[in-house]
Amino acid sequence: MTDEQITKAVEWWMNALRKPTFSTLSPAERHDPRESAGALLEMVAIAAHQDVPEEKIAAFGLALEASVHKELENTREVFLGVDYHPCELLARALAEAGIPNRMDVLPWKTRMFIGPIHVRVSCGYGTAPAQIA
Repeated sequence: MTDEQITKAVEWWMNALRKPTFSTLSPAERHDPRESAGALLEMVAIAAHQDVPEEKIAAFGLALEASVHKELENTREVFLGVDYHPCELLARALAEAGIPNRMDVLPWKTRMFIGPIHVRVSCGYGTAPAQIA
């Protein structure tokens, strides 16, 4: 794992703080009237979202980068994810940056694997992972 790969992963999360997505539905479910509650939940999250100040995003990035480096001392791969709430590493970085850990802060249904060779992320329900580094 290179520092450049870790930086790309952290930058991805910093950008996600700037403009999170709240996808709970697959493309097929989006057209199913029985899934209107999920669509409503997405709309509520979008309406509730508040912009995070850049200085807090920068503090989040520093905290997350330090946490990832520390985790990689003991393991070959780090998982970062959000179902509706962030995993422990992301939650800790939010707290250290003074960013509220609310459901409208980070993108839902997101999974990132920082491995020894590459960084892969899927953002949104049912999306395929993409290599970002």
